[in-house]
Amino acid sequence: MPGHLLLLVGENLTQFRIWDGMRAIDYLLSRPEVDAKRIGCTGHSDGGTLTLFISALDERVQCAAMHEGGKRHRSPLEIRPETPVGTGDVEQHFFPAAIYGIDLPDVHVAIAPRPLLATIENYSPGFNAAAREISERYALLGAPEKIATEEATDPHALTMKLRLATTDWFCRWFYNRRGPEREPDYVPESAEDLYCTPNRSVRYSQQGETIFSLVLKTQASLPPHRKFPTSPTELESYRAAISGEIAELLHIRRNSFLLEARHLGTTPRKGYQVEKVEFISEPGI
Repeated sequence: MPGHLLLLVGENLTQFRIWDGMRAIDYLLSRPEVDAKRIGCTGHSDGGTLTLFISALDERVQCAAMHEGGKRHRSPLEIRPETPVGTGDVEQHFFPAAIYGIDLPDVHVAIAPRPLLATIENYSPGFNAAAREISERYALLGAPEKIATEEATDPHALTMKLRLATTDWFCRWFYNRRGPEREPDYVPESAEDLYCTPNRSVRYSQQGETIFSLVLKTQASLPPHRKFPTSPTELESYRAAISGEIAELLHIRRNSFLLEARHLGTTPRKGYQVEKVEFISEPGI
C-alpha cells in the first residue's frame, strides 16, 4: 500500500531523502561556526548515490566525495543470462530520461565544475568508461583537475583507504593543502549521543511529519473525484472519456491496419505439431 500510494501521487522515496539532505544544509548554514563556502557532502553506497543527487541539485555543496554509489552507463540496458538485470537501485535508472539521452553519468556532470571524487571497489570497463566521459565534460568546462577517481581494492565498504582519500580531497579544495597520511585513533560516538530526538527518530518521537503524512497531504490536494454517471447515456460518455485518458497516458495509438498473421513454419512433434505464426502489431514490429 505505501508504495502504491507514492506512485499514485507521482512522488518517490528518493526525492524525500534529497530534500532531507538539503534541509540539513539549511540547518548547517544557520550555525555561526559553519563556513558557508566550505560545505562538503560525502557518503558510501546508498549514501554515495544520495551524495550524487544532493550535490547535483544543491550548488551550496562546494565539494563532493561519492563512494561506491554507482557510476556507469545504465543505457543501453545489457541483459545477460548469467547476471541479474541491472542494479536493484531503481533511482540509478533514468527511464524515460534515457529516451532523451540522459544517463547516470550526466548527473555527475551536473556537479561540474565543482570538485568531485568518485570511488569504486575495483576499476572496471563500465566504471572507467563513465569516468572518462565525465572527465571530458569537466575538461570542457576548464576544470579537468576537479574530477578524480579512486579504487578501494577492497570489498564494498567505506575503508580506511577511502576515508583518507576523502579527507585529502576536502583538504585540497577547502584548505589548499594535503590531508593527513594516517588516520588518527578515535572513539566512535555512541548511538545515544547522536540522537536528535528522545526516541531516536522523528516518527517514534511523534514530532514533525513522516513520508506517509506528507504523501497523504499531497493526495488530499489532488483534483476532486469525478462525478459518477447516473444514467446509461452518462455511463457511455464516462467510459469513453476514461478510455481516452488511459490511452493518452499509455501512449496507445489506434491502428486501422490488420494484424497480418503470417505462417512461419511447422515443427512436427510426436503425436502433434507446432504451428509458428507471427502477428504484426504495427509496421516493423
